[in-house]
Amino acid sequence: KVQNLKTFQEEAVRQLRKQFLELWKTTNRKLPLIFKAPTGSGKTVIVAQFMKDMSNDPQFDVDKAYLWFSFSEESYIQSKDKLFDYYGGANELNLLDLNDLSKGKLEKNNVFFINWQKIKSSTKEGRKLRNPTEFTYGDEGIFDEFIKSTQKDNREIVLIIDEAHRDTDTELADDLIELINPRIILKITATPKTDPSASDVLQKRAGFVEVIREDVIGAGLIKEKIITQTKEDLEKLAKKEIEQDEKLLELAFNKRLETQKEYKELGLEINPLVLVQLPNDDQAWKETLCKSKLEGTKDFLKGKGVDEQDIAIWLSDKKENLEEIEENDSSVSFLIFKQAAATGWDCPRALILVMFREIKSPVFHTQTVGRILRMPEAIHYPKPDLNTGYLYTNYERNQIQLPDNKLGRNKPFIFESERKGGIKPIILQSTFMG
Repeated sequence: KVQNLKTFQEEAVRQLRKQFLELWKTTNRKLPLIFKAPTGSGKTVIVAQFMKDMSNDPQFDVDKAYLWFSFSEESYIQSKDKLFDYYGGANELNLLDLNDLSKGKLEKNNVFFINWQKIKSSTKEGRKLRNPTEFTYGDEGIFDEFIKSTQKDNREIVLIIDEAHRDTDTELADDLIELINPRIILKITATPKTDPSASDVLQKRAGFVEVIREDVIGAGLIKEKIITQTKEDLEKLAKKEIEQDEKLLELAFNKRLETQKEYKELGLEINPLVLVQLPNDDQAWKETLCKSKLEGTKDFLKGKGVDEQDIAIWLSDKKENLEEIEENDSSVSFLIFKQAAATGWDCPRALILVMFREIKSPVFHTQTVGRILRMPEAIHYPKPDLNTGYLYTNYERNQIQLPDNKLGRNKPFIFESERKGGIKPIILQSTFMG
């Protein structure tokens, strides 16, 4: 089922092809092509179409393969599945992962997906994949052999780095980039660390393609705005920290019921999901409050009569009720997590985010907000509340950074402007010079 691309997506594919070919013609290596697009704009689909076009282009019949680096197991599986769906199953681009290392090398137009953490020399898997073992021939690890055998066939490698803002250059770069020696490095991100300079782009030392947020909103793929309730707002409602936590959960709980009712009024089978992000230092809370945020949240929800199976948990050591959570009509209404779901994970029915502040180093995770930006059916609804995301947090307003925040865009609308009484509309006369 090849989806129809939106106009802005087709334009992005066209731009990517144009810049990719220009960089390729320079014959230089390791050239960065930055693809900057807001969360929810369909980055994976755009890149999928771009790769398909490049492999079908009779003018560009080059022997090349792709390496797709993701930053977590979940996001690489999700990207691979998305491409598989988009291509409608098998096609000329063969999708591979670690299970295919036994093939010995990449063939033309293969796309090899890997969670790059697995090939960091510092990890257990990395040592297994990068160092010689009884299954390898010489002094190289199985991954290194795989790459070198690909290169021996004079096959070029294009490296794709998904969620590239997490690519800490020092870690990812040196030895891996040296080994892969890619012709082009396509970096996909909503928030690049640095944009290439105009001079670099003009001189073909780098490429840059950007999708504009307004176009994505206009196409109905993401929410029009995010409304935030912050520590300052909470202090008006509750003084004590523990009461504030309950207040956050209560506001989110009630907003979910309101929006659930609105979906029902539109005759839609969509169950709005509340995401609850626990602080990374949840243990520190336990020491100060005798109860961790996880326990506090679960107790609150149970007290409200929420069924155990309607609460999903996604922690490194605990995963519950996650099976069909992405489905619009899943009965799971609350997902409690720490970092895992913060990047690259899609669940378009997620509408409300509760974010507890960390005690020790309060860092606001902008990326997590991206999880409540998508629209469940990629269209806007006649009820404005359903085209809005809701963030309830005890971070202070000045600590909060919303994705691509424009001044005032995400503040709740509290002032309305209207004409003063007694003023009549003025009609200006127009004169046209002949």
